[in-house]
Amino acid sequence: MKTVSNHFKYASNVWLTSAFFTPCFFGFIIALFDSGGMETPMIIGLAILFGTLCSIPNYLIFLFLVWKINTTQLANTEKKIILNIIGVILTFALFMLIFHQQNGFDVEGIYFGLAYSLTISIGVWIFNLDRQDSEVLIEKSAYLELKC
Repeated sequence: MKTVSNHFKYASNVWLTSAFFTPCFFGFIIALFDSGGMETPMIIGLAILFGTLCSIPNYLIFLFLVWKINTTQLANTEKKIILNIIGVILTFALFMLIFHQQNGFDVEGIYFGLAYSLTISIGVWIFNLDRQDSEVLIEKSAYLELKC
């Protein structure tokens, strides 16, 4: 049975999970605390649109790094730990760039960065990162060597 890498699908699912669920989460919080939440769906829609568009460079970097890391001879857990750290760093870098002010960083940017980092982390661990063929062959050969 042949195992094929799914780095494109994996990176896309992680990215889209963050781009979609974080604005929905914030919209839910706004709807809870705002009695006149008629504009909440519009806010969520705009947040999804702008969040997705602004994070395309991060997605491309993340996609490349998922591909490179998935070709290494690490266990899936180790790969996901590395990808989780990379996702959080990329997310905070983007929000610090967007919310940067002359006198420092806007506190809202840190909250948004934390929320998006949380959903990135959840996505990294929920979705399945299939291993490369070479990894499967290496593990099989190592298993056979131990068995003999």
